[in-house]
Amino acid sequence: MNAKSILVLVLSGAWFWFCQNWHCCWVRGVCCANSITEKAVAPAATTPETTKNLAAENGPLVFNWSNEKATTTDKFPAFKDAQLANMTADNFLEITGYYYPEEENTSQFANMGLARANDIKQRFTDKIPPERIRIKAQLRSKADDKVKSNAFESAKFSWIAAEKKEEVVEELEDRMLVRFPYNSTQKVRNPEIDNYLSNLATQLQKSGEKVLLTGHTDNKGDEAYNNKLGLQRANVIRDILIRKGVDKSLIMVESKGEKQAIATNDTEEGRQANRRTEIKILK
Repeated sequence: MNAKSILVLVLSGAWFWFCQNWHCCWVRGVCCANSITEKAVAPAATTPETTKNLAAENGPLVFNWSNEKATTTDKFPAFKDAQLANMTADNFLEITGYYYPEEENTSQFANMGLARANDIKQRFTDKIPPERIRIKAQLRSKADDKVKSNAFESAKFSWIAAEKKEEVVEELEDRMLVRFPYNSTQKVRNPEIDNYLSNLATQLQKSGEKVLLTGHTDNKGDEAYNNKLGLQRANVIRDILIRKGVDKSLIMVESKGEKQAIATNDTEEGRQANRRTEIKILK
């Protein structure tokens, strides 16, 4: 074989190799195998969900925006065991799911907080009977762009003694809750509530801070009636504060009726929790 023939063979082989790799790597996006014993390897796929989950900073239990389904990491089994270590013979696990006012409710629950709490509940029923798990919801402050674009923790766990009843005044992260009896505009009669409102009135008079009162109901009755009932409950607390010396201009009132449940309306206990006025000091 002369030199010219060898050159033609070399150039032909080089052209064949170039065409094969150009077709695979540039056209198909998958680089081909270098030999018959090697397999082609496609680049790892990256989805928005993967990006969000990676941003969760290894939290054991996180959620994505407007999504009721939790994402767990390899830390979740140990986290679950730590929660269950507080279980006694008769106490209850209370799971509070958080949600934001801007989130779209894509669930079948009254809000995403209850939906998230229920999703977490299903992950514990292999270790604790479902009737010993109570779910609640809590509305958080307005979300920033970081929360909307990344996975975030969105639940609180508490163990409740069997004999403990629903508090008539409940302190949350950024607000207080005052309970009301069924279909009533009169707050629960309790010295604890009176003391709290007296202290609040003194604080508002000294600081000049404004306060937002939001009335809520359970889901009994029609929506229009519940909106009216919720507003009446907010006005009751407003009038008490005014009588205690708070300037009317510092008090804002509104009603959410049955729309922002913090517990299930399927039980009397849950409905009792939903009958409330929320008190939030505006900074």
